[in-house]
Amino acid sequence: MKRSQHPTYTSLVTDALRSHDDFMSVPQLMSATQATRNQITAALHCLKQVKAIDCIESGGSLYWYLTPDTDQRIRVVKLTSDHTKKRPPGYIRGQPRKYGSY
Repeated sequence: MKRSQHPTYTSLVTDALRSHDDFMSVPQLMSATQATRNQITAALHCLKQVKAIDCIESGGSLYWYLTPDTDQRIRVVKLTSDHTKKRPPGYIRGQPRKYGSY
C-alpha cells in the first residue's frame, strides 16, 4: 500500500496554530485549513491527548494555542545492535529461509 502524500489534519492544525502565533477558535482553524468541523475537532482531540495544545474559554467559546514545552510526541529511540548487524546474502525480511541457502 502506498503512503499518502497529503498532510494529516493534525499537522495542518499544528501548522495553522504555529503560523498564527496566537489563540485560534474552531471557525478560524476551519477557514485556515479548509477542513470540516469534525476533522478539526478530531485533530484538536488528538493534540490535546499528547499535551501539544491547550485551550482557554472566553465569551462562551474555546480558543486553542500550542504548548510546545509539554508536547509528548517527541520520543528518543535507542539504536540497538540489531540495526547494525549485516544480513546474510539473499536474506529477505519476513520470508522463510530456503533449505540449504547458507
